[in-house]
Amino acid sequence: MKSYLYRLIWLGCLSVCLPLVLASIVYYNTSMKREIAHIQTNNQDSLDIIERFIDDAMFDVVEELSKSALDPAIYESFLTLDEPSRVQNNISILTEVSALLNRNKFIKNVYYMNMNSRLILSSEQGNVHESYFKYRDDLAVLGNVHKTTYWRYLPASQRDGYISLIMTLPTTSLNPQGMLVAQVGVEQINDYLSTILSLTRNESIFVVNRTDQILFQSNRQTSTDRLVGEEVTRSIASSRLQSSNASVMDVNGNEYFYSYRKSSLGITYVSIISRSEIVKDLRWIFWTTIFAVTIFLALGIILTIFNSRRAYHPIGQLVDFGKRLSKNKIGIHKEEISFIGECLEYFNTQLQLSSARIAKSELSLIEKFMQQLLEGDYLSSGTLHKDCSEYGIHADCTYIVLLVRVEDFGKSGRFQSKDKPLLIYALSNVMNELLSQKGYVLHDFRGYGIAVLCFDHDAVPDFVLQEAGKYAGRVQSALQTYLNIRASIGIGRSYPHIADIALSYREAQLALQFRLLKDSESILSYDDNLTDKQTFPKYPHEVEAMITEALFNGDSGQFEQGVREFNETVLRTESYYFVYQSYHVLLAALVSSAEKKCGTALGILEYDLFDQLRTYQSSEEICLWFIDSVLPLYLKIMRESNNTAGKAAVKEVCRYIGENLEKDISLTECSSLFHINVSYLSRLFKKETGVSFHDYLTQCKLKEATRLLLDSDQTISQIAAKTGFSHRSFNRVFQRLFEMSPSDYRNHHR
Repeated sequence: MKSYLYRLIWLGCLSVCLPLVLASIVYYNTSMKREIAHIQTNNQDSLDIIERFIDDAMFDVVEELSKSALDPAIYESFLTLDEPSRVQNNISILTEVSALLNRNKFIKNVYYMNMNSRLILSSEQGNVHESYFKYRDDLAVLGNVHKTTYWRYLPASQRDGYISLIMTLPTTSLNPQGMLVAQVGVEQINDYLSTILSLTRNESIFVVNRTDQILFQSNRQTSTDRLVGEEVTRSIASSRLQSSNASVMDVNGNEYFYSYRKSSLGITYVSIISRSEIVKDLRWIFWTTIFAVTIFLALGIILTIFNSRRAYHPIGQLVDFGKRLSKNKIGIHKEEISFIGECLEYFNTQLQLSSARIAKSELSLIEKFMQQLLEGDYLSSGTLHKDCSEYGIHADCTYIVLLVRVEDFGKSGRFQSKDKPLLIYALSNVMNELLSQKGYVLHDFRGYGIAVLCFDHDAVPDFVLQEAGKYAGRVQSALQTYLNIRASIGIGRSYPHIADIALSYREAQLALQFRLLKDSESILSYDDNLTDKQTFPKYPHEVEAMITEALFNGDSGQFEQGVREFNETVLRTESYYFVYQSYHVLLAALVSSAEKKCGTALGILEYDLFDQLRTYQSSEEICLWFIDSVLPLYLKIMRESNNTAGKAAVKEVCRYIGENLEKDISLTECSSLFHINVSYLSRLFKKETGVSFHDYLTQCKLKEATRLLLDSDQTISQIAAKTGFSHRSFNRVFQRLFEMSPSDYRNHHR
């Protein structure tokens, strides 16, 4: 076979390439060890240079700060000074801290803090209050420092790129009274480290103090470098050697080599480099190996192509033909016979998929054909018989139609209208699973499930109806048991020809309408509901008036009794359309009653009650909806309307009293004038004003009388007449309320 020749050629290529690869690996490992040793030696030399530089720089800063700390002005600042001396002392300290900046290139800012007086003198801000000090966030940390001299990163200073040298004052005292703080620019030292870094490859350099805090570091640091640096710092802290070389692994398994030196000042200098950086210098070994292997592999490929064309041309043609038929969906990665077998298997799979698509398409076409039959779209018998023959459907069998409707919709149901597509899918699956005889399961645009059952041509109608009833019972039971769905089913009559299933479908719809008239039955047959109906049924206006009156009075017991009586009355007509429309008329009457009582029907119409009514399928459900939903909603809206109307009525009565104080106004007059019941107005007035109608009227009259007594020269009799009193009653009422006569009140308050 051609594949065996491939294997021989590849074996020859690999026999040359394998030793080459092994030799490259050995050489690579040896070079790696030698390179690591060389780098670690250079790192120790670099760390020695860095140590001298940073130790000198830090020592210079400490030395300069110590000189300033010994300045006499600083010692005098802790003494009790008069105001002129204190000002002169502050000027001397500011002069010293400013001079300190010029003596050392690393110091960027210096400030002095007296903890006794909370005095702060800064080379940058001068004499500044603590609340306006630029680095006031550092003061809380400084209060906890008790060492004489201490390098530390303070929060606010670190944000500006400074590391702080803190020296407590006086320097010889164990109880610090102040501090001298020098802020050293970290960036300048880090730049120096980065300069050394460029000379010593791509290492990361850290400078760590005694407490394992990183003081300085090279600028090119990543999050991985910092995590590795923390691990290295912990390893160095546990070592007793002054200098050494070692390696660590990070969480991702990457290896890092590090070198460190510990200075006499307690500072540790660390240089870290990853294995990946060292590998970059040894890439030439890898690429040389790849180049050599590529040459031998190319030679093997050329020999393979040359021999295959000479020895296996016929099989190659067959393979190419299979590849063209499969449209490159099968790759040539096995022997030729295996490839041909895969091609045949692929063609078989495609044939099965095509057959499944054709079968599925036939089902869709049959469903469309049955839908057209149900709607009565076939007018030509010739076209009908032609389609039946094309789809393999027997036209001369006995057919009967069942219509299944889910009842759990509406406000009190488990489903909303948006759930219909999912329910139709579940309903169709259940009906298909339970379809034991020949037939078809469809669904119409209303969301109902439709089953067209097919029986032999000579099947007895009673037998067909009985079998259809059994199937309906199985469907209803399965929906209730497994999906907890309530459904009602209508069954039409059987017909001996497929052209008549449109009649059976219409009869199933009519049978399903009788669900409104028969609450106890959920499987209804058209034949069982053929009864004599009243030719001209009468709408129960008297019962409607009783329901409206009960609703107007808020009598829930009478309302429920009236709705029950209304239901019994309309059900006796045994007419679906009359019953359904009667409930709509009753609802319209209740809405009209609400409009009469509160002046507008907008409040109750906002709840879309007519759409809610359409979702209920049985008369019992409609009765309960009127009792449990419509009545509470009506009463709620009436209460809100009455509260608003009551407040308005009381306001109008008060206005009327204020404009007619000279009249003898009574509660009966106001109730008649504003069309309000006397007792209801009395209660409403007390509720809204806090006083009775008579007391409010008296207060208004006496208020006007006192105004006239003080602001006019009218006689007592004239004032009594203008406020609706007789002279005698005015004196009596005024005396009782103010405990003095009107004349005395005028003389006393004028």
